[in-house]
Amino acid sequence: MKLALKLILLFILAVVAVTIVATNFSSPLITVGGMGLLSIGVIMIAGVRWIARPLQLLTEKMERVGQGDFSSDLKIYSKDELGQLSIAVNQMCERLRQQQTTIEYETNQRIETLEQLRHADRLKTVGQLAAGFAHEVGTPLNVISGRAEMILSDTSLPPEQLTKHASAIKDESERISLIIHKLLDFARRSPSEKSPGDLKAVIQRSTELIRPLAEKRNVKVSMDLPESIAEANFDFNQFQQVIMNLIDNAVDASSEGQTVDVVLKRRSNGKRCWAIQVIDHGSGIDAAMRDEIFQPFFTTKEVGSGTGLGLSIVHGIVEEHGGTIRCESELDLGTTITVELPAI
Repeated sequence: MKLALKLILLFILAVVAVTIVATNFSSPLITVGGMGLLSIGVIMIAGVRWIARPLQLLTEKMERVGQGDFSSDLKIYSKDELGQLSIAVNQMCERLRQQQTTIEYETNQRIETLEQLRHADRLKTVGQLAAGFAHEVGTPLNVISGRAEMILSDTSLPPEQLTKHASAIKDESERISLIIHKLLDFARRSPSEKSPGDLKAVIQRSTELIRPLAEKRNVKVSMDLPESIAEANFDFNQFQQVIMNLIDNAVDASSEGQTVDVVLKRRSNGKRCWAIQVIDHGSGIDAAMRDEIFQPFFTTKEVGSGTGLGLSIVHGIVEEHGGTIRCESELDLGTTITVELPAI
């Protein structure tokens, strides 16, 4: 309403200006020209101050809001509708600022919780691997102990024999050190960093880590990998967790003497991608459960054998990498989990 009054006042000023001109000049041409110029001048000065400038400020503010910038409050001091609109816009921006802060905080908390869950899942897997690694470390320790005993029991050994035993002790010590470093690398918590890499390398490393555990259960893990580099953009540690989780589940589902197959191949479903398949030949998963296996806390294992978070964590990691994961299974024939990741 106040804006309308300003417009009426603007019109009245223009009429007054025209009247003044008309009473001071007798020439019709000068009168008309003066009336026009004065009217335009009054309209421009008052219009810019009352309408054009506030509208420009409002437009610029809304453009900044559209880009996500809710700072720098709008300053229009008039008491008309444009002034009221500027107050409403400032209040809206303040609420949006508060909501943005809340969303950022909750998002950071969610990311931190996910990282903690993923790290806990890695530590759980490390605990399972410990028994297998005890066997892996036990073999070189026996060699070291035997060679050291031979050196101690026979002080008359020739130099070349001493060198041979010392070399064997050194080699086995390095083997133990490498095993421990692999385990520590997997257990270590590290930030997510995606970069171009070879999927074959992460599959080979994961299989090496899980193989002792599988052998302890008398299950064989085989790999079928392409000769060429399987390049994709991924976080090595996170994808190592994905593959180890899938292989561990496949080993759990297998009976003694069975084989778990890890297959990597190129696919083209409209766009190029790499498909990682982990195949077991166990009892399979019931059709009613297939859609639920990626849900948090869902597990088919006995109480105390699993948290039900492993596959949900795997699902989250794969989605963050722009990939997909699906399950195909038939009772008594086994299960195939397929992860597809965009190729470079």
